[in-house]
Amino acid sequence: MSKIYTRALLLFQNPIVLLGTVAAVLYCSWPLGYVLNPIVAHGAFASQLEASHEPYDWLFISFDILSGVILFAGGLVQWAKTKSLTIRFSIAGYMIFAVLVIVAAILPDGCSSSSTACYSVAHSPSSVIHGLASVASVIALLASIVLILTALFGHHVSHWAKVIILSVLFCWSLVGLLALAEYHRTAENLVQYAFITVCSASLVVSMLAIEYLRYKPRHGV
Repeated sequence: MSKIYTRALLLFQNPIVLLGTVAAVLYCSWPLGYVLNPIVAHGAFASQLEASHEPYDWLFISFDILSGVILFAGGLVQWAKTKSLTIRFSIAGYMIFAVLVIVAAILPDGCSSSSTACYSVAHSPSSVIHGLASVASVIALLASIVLILTALFGHHVSHWAKVIILSVLFCWSLVGLLALAEYHRTAENLVQYAFITVCSASLVVSMLAIEYLRYKPRHGV
């Protein structure tokens, strides 16, 4: 048991994992909204914190851009250090996520809470790109996490590691179901906040798993 804890501690001290954790925290910046922009945080989507003319919009945009840059840089390092196709596909998934997060941040939702009228989606190209980038980024991240967790599950990992793997996948499923159940309802923004949190945790777990598999290679993985 002590060997497992030692191994876990070493992985958490890995520079790439530490950078990934910083990126995940920056991406999950919505709790700050309750302090810096409570009106939006209590009743709108997280993306509206970045909307033009909202208080501290530049700060939330900067967090997302910095998060994406850190993740992309970490992906380049992990890519260069592994030759496994499965791991590389997983790395590519979260690198695509990182790029799309940057795109969505550079082109934020143009409708702020203070606007008396908002342009329709058809007349707001930036909102269209923002929405498409946000959806595509989630798909890329989900593909990344499924790939690496499936590969990790095939190894002789500890019982607790498998519990973490299944918990992450369960959280994705649960939040997805909640999003469908709360569509166009009052708690829709809270579900999105939960989803962002799950994505952030998934990034850390994914980078941890990649580092673990790099040091514990297996034929065919």
